[in-house]
Amino acid sequence: MRGKKGRFGYLSGLSRLMPRRTNEWFDPSLIWLRGEATLSEEEEARPTFWAGRIIMLVLGLLLLWRLTNLQIIQGNAHLFMAEGNRVRRQVTLAPRGLIVDRNGVPLATNEPGYALSIVMSELPGNRSQRARVLANVADSQHLPVEELQKKMNKSLVTAYDPIIIQPNLSREQALLYQIRFAAAPGVHVSYMPKRRYNTTLGLSHILGYTADMTEKDRANHPDYYKVSPIGRSGVEASYDHVLRGKEGASEIEIDAVGRPQRVLSETASKVGDTLRLTLDMGLEQETASALLESMQKSGAKHAAAVAMDPKTGGILASVSLPHYDNNVFSGGITSDDYKRLVNDSNRPLLNRTVDGQYSPGSTFKPFVAAAALQEGTISDKTLVDTSVGVIEIGQWRFPDWKTHGLTDVRRAIAESNNIFFYSIGGGWEKVPGLGSERIKKYAHIFGLGQSTGLDYESDASGLIPDPDWKKKIKKETWYIGDTYHMAIGQGDVLATPLQMARGISAIANGGRLLTPHIAAATESPDTSVVTPLTFPESIIPVSPQVLAVIREGMRQTVAADYGSAKALRSLPFSSAGKTGTAQFGTEDKTHAWYVGFAPYENPEIVVAIVVEGAGGGSTYSVPVASRMLSYYMSHR
Repeated sequence: MRGKKGRFGYLSGLSRLMPRRTNEWFDPSLIWLRGEATLSEEEEARPTFWAGRIIMLVLGLLLLWRLTNLQIIQGNAHLFMAEGNRVRRQVTLAPRGLIVDRNGVPLATNEPGYALSIVMSELPGNRSQRARVLANVADSQHLPVEELQKKMNKSLVTAYDPIIIQPNLSREQALLYQIRFAAAPGVHVSYMPKRRYNTTLGLSHILGYTADMTEKDRANHPDYYKVSPIGRSGVEASYDHVLRGKEGASEIEIDAVGRPQRVLSETASKVGDTLRLTLDMGLEQETASALLESMQKSGAKHAAAVAMDPKTGGILASVSLPHYDNNVFSGGITSDDYKRLVNDSNRPLLNRTVDGQYSPGSTFKPFVAAAALQEGTISDKTLVDTSVGVIEIGQWRFPDWKTHGLTDVRRAIAESNNIFFYSIGGGWEKVPGLGSERIKKYAHIFGLGQSTGLDYESDASGLIPDPDWKKKIKKETWYIGDTYHMAIGQGDVLATPLQMARGISAIANGGRLLTPHIAAATESPDTSVVTPLTFPESIIPVSPQVLAVIREGMRQTVAADYGSAKALRSLPFSSAGKTGTAQFGTEDKTHAWYVGFAPYENPEIVVAIVVEGAGGGSTYSVPVASRMLSYYMSHR
C-alpha cells in the first residue's frame, strides 16, 4: 500500500499509523515530549511506561556522546585523513654514484630513463572508473586486462609504491604517455635513471650490474626505497652503500579525481658518491686484446689474466673471457635472455680470474721451494742429481720433461725441473722430502687454498689436498705419488689466477701478504671529500733471505739461456717469473700459465695468466705477459 507523500518522500503504511501532528514527519522523541498529553493515567501507571522512558533517555545520552566524539574528539583525525586524501607523496629516485678508473675514466654512469607505473592506492575507488583506467593501461601495453592484473598482483611493493609496468621508456614514449594518461588517477610516468656501463672486454665481471629489489633485499634493507635498484653483483653489489644516493620527495596537492594542482613541498634527490677503482683502463684494454690474440692462435675458448700492485694489493687489470654485456641487465633482462646466459656452455657469467680453479702446474713450484728452504730440508747451495729423467716407484713412473743434471734451487725454478721438486716435495734418494702436510702449510702461508678476502665478490678458495681430504672425498689412500704431484702443482691442487698473483706478490714484495682489492677511494659527487680505502695485510713467516733466493730463481727464468720465459729478456726493463704447463682431465690437455713481476729490482706489477687448454705456458701465456708488462711500464 503506497503511503502519503510528505516533505522527505513517501511514508510507509506503518509510519502513518504512528502518532504525529498534522503535516509533520513523525519523530519518536515526541513520545517523550508529549507523553502526558497522549497517554491516559491508567497507561502511565503501567511499569513498562517508566521502563520505556528510561530506555529512551539512555539512547538519547548515547547519541549525544557519539555526536560529541565525532565532532570534537575525532575531529583532528578526520581532518588529517582528509588532508592525506588530497595530498600525494611522489618519490624521485636518486642517481647512483659514478664508477671511475684510477685516472678518472668513467666506467659506470647514468643516463636519463623513464618508466610507466601504477600506484594502487591512487586508482579510482569507483569500480567502473578503475576498470577504464586499467583497460587504458593494458591497451598501451598490448595486453589483456587480466595479464596486467596478474603483473600487478605479483608485485612486491605496497599499495602506496609504484608498480613498474613498462621500464626503459624513451623520452618520446614518456611524453606520449604523459599526454595519454594525464587524467588517469594512479598512472604515472616516472623518472628512473638508467645505468650505462663501459663495454671494454672484462669489465662486466668487475662492475657487475643492478637489478630490482627482491623480497629478501627489502627485508635486509628496510630503509631502502622499495622500487630503487640494488647492486646485484661485482662492484655494484659490494659498494652499493657507497653508490646509492638518497631519494627525493614531493608533496603534490591533487583534486578529487587525482589531477595534480600544485607542489606543496619538494626535497631534491642526492646522487651517490663516486667510487674510484685501482683499475687502469688502458692496461685492461691491452690485457683483453692480448688474451684474445692468444686464444685465437691456440684455439682456446676460455682465458683469464689479472695484474696486481705488489705494494698495495690494488688490482690493475682483470679480464675473464668470454665475458657478457652487463648493459642488458641495467635495462631489465628478460627471463629468456638470462637463461641463455646461464645455460651457455662457455659460462660467460663466470669470472675466471677469481672463481676459475685450475691446476697451477709449475707456477706452484716457487712456493714449494720457499717451504724447503725455510724448513731447512735444502739450502740455496744444495745440488740434486736430476739426470735420471724419471723416478720409478714400483709400477709408477714420475717423469720430467727433459734431463737436467746437477741442479740447485734457483736453476730448478728457472728450468722448471720436475725431478728436483719431486725430490724436495716427497723425498728421493738422499733428499728428505717436505711431505704433504708441510707443503700444504706453506701453500696456506702464501694465501692458497683459502679466500683472498677480495672486496668486490666472494672468490673461490681453490684446493690444497692432504691425506684426510683424499680419504674423505675420494675414499682412497694417499700415496707418495700424490705428494710428488702436489709438489709440482698437479694432482688435486687447484688455484685461481688471483690467488697466484697474491702469492707471487708476497714473494716480490719481501713477505707481505696483501688483500687484493679493486676500490681505491670514495669521493663526494663534487670531489671535495676524498676518502682513501685501506685493506688488511700480514707478514708471512718466511725469511727475507729465502724470498730473495726465490726471486733470483724467477729472474733466471727470464734472464738465463735455460730459462723457460727467456722470450721476455728482450724487453727494455727487467722482470722475473715462472711458466706453467698444467695437465688437466684425462686427455693430456694442458693449461698455459705464466706468473711474474716487473721491474725485478723494485716490483710495481705482478701478473698471472692462464689460457685454458692452450698448451705450453711459454708459447701462449708469456706473450700475453709481455704485452701487459710492456704497456704498464711505458704508461705508469
